[in-house]
Formats: sequence, structure tokens, C-alpha cells
Amino acid sequence: MLARSLFPVLMRVCRGLSVCVSYFVQLKGEVGTPMWMAPEVLMNESFTFKADVYSFGVVCWELLTGKVPWKGMLPAQIICGVAFNGMRLSIPEEIDGRLASLMCDCWHEEPAQRPSFDEIKDRLKPLLQQAEKVEREGRLGAAMQTSAAMPSGTSA
Repeated sequence: MLARSLFPVLMRVCRGLSVCVSYFVQLKGEVGTPMWMAPEVLMNESFTFKADVYSFGVVCWELLTGKVPWKGMLPAQIICGVAFNGMRLSIPEEIDGRLASLMCDCWHEEPAQRPSFDEIKDRLKPLLQQAEKVEREGRLGAAMQTSAAMPSGTSA
């Protein structure tokens, strides 16, 4: 079962949370953020929207862990590790397996093997519905506890 604290994160992911980035590095005349960039972009190869899917996976990781990707690493280390050595972010065990699988799929070495955004949306939808159900049940349970704690003859 998804933790109730995951509900707001899923809402933000599903609604396309914008990520404000203050750390930029210039790569061959291109401006970018290596922490979120797909290997093919880091290697200055041609790329498709599947590079954005890779980045989406990193943003999901960031939201779910509350950490900065590749914290403590220099841009050159990130570029070398991700682009040339297949390095990927480590997913904590407490992350729901379905979300972990989605992130791994987003980071597939072969861009063509990464899911489309329609596929991502379809995979996130049941998780969002489950989180909404847990949230509703939590509010109902809290309301029931509040009313049970009130002395008889009083109302909220």
C-alpha cells in the first residue's frame, strides 16, 4: 500500500511539476543540467522526446527521495558516469516497486525502449487513484475519530 505521504508527490508528478534549476553548465555551446540529462544528450548525439522521458525519471526520483540527483558530484563526473559508464541513480528499497520500475524504464540505455509519456500516464494513473483512495479514507477516518471523541450532544 502506498504511504499517505506519497499522495502529494504523485499529484505533482501527474500534473507535470515544473522544476526550477539554478545549476547550469555549458556543453559544446548548449546549456543544460547534466544531473537531469539523458546519456544521448550528454554525448551530443541526436535525440528525441525520449531524452525528456529520461529526465522525467530523474525528476520522479528527486520528488520521491527528496534528494538532489548526483549531489556532491561534479558535472564532469556525472557526464562521464551517466553517458559512458551507464551510471544511474540508486532507488531506495522503500520506493513502491511500480514507481521504481517506471524510473528504471525511463532510464533505459536505449532511448527507443523508454516508455512514451502516454505510457507513463497510464502507469501512473492507478497509483494516483490508489493514493487518492488512501487520502479519502484517511480524511474519513480522522473525521470519524473527531466525532467519536466529542461529548454527546455537541457538534462540530
